[in-house]
Amino acid sequence: MELSLNGTHKGPLQLASGTLEATGKTIEVPCCDVFKIENGKVKSFHCYSAGTILLGQLGVFS
Repeated sequence: MELSLNGTHKGPLQLASGTLEATGKTIEVPCCDVFKIENGKVKSFHCYSAGTILLGQLGVFS
């Protein structure tokens, strides 16, 4: 399923390089959710978001 993660960065975000404090910036990040379904039940779920787009929108990258 293709979707978009939308919101406003209002709190600290833990990154591998440290904590990014709230920027107040809005984000609209493309995402893909993959579900594995067996016998009508969800067996697994994975969410793949475009991390570089997210960080760019928050101003981490120029």
